[in-house]
Amino acid sequence: MNYFIRADASILDTEFKPDEPGKLHNPLMQYGPNDVPLLALFSSAKRAQPHGKRRPEYRYLKVLPVASLIRAMAPGVGLVLNPGWKVGLQLPPEELDRIRSYIK
Repeated sequence: MNYFIRADASILDTEFKPDEPGKLHNPLMQYGPNDVPLLALFSSAKRAQPHGKRRPEYRYLKVLPVASLIRAMAPGVGLVLNPGWKVGLQLPPEELDRIRSYIK
């Protein structure tokens, strides 16, 4: 978990503004149990590419620090790492709240 929090993640987004390179505008989201929104993160651009091909509106790949993403995520949103791949991780909002308290 420590490695994951200190790593960078790839995120697909519908918009990119050169003056706001690290800002998420409309990132790829998925939905978990009970329709909980989950931000889709990828451990590499290669893992994100199939999703970008299936959903061409998410044509901008952004690479951001995981810790910064977790700190900035809205309450009630979880995350899913590498959706659709065998190796991944899903964290519900409650778990992110707990992690967030350690990375401030």
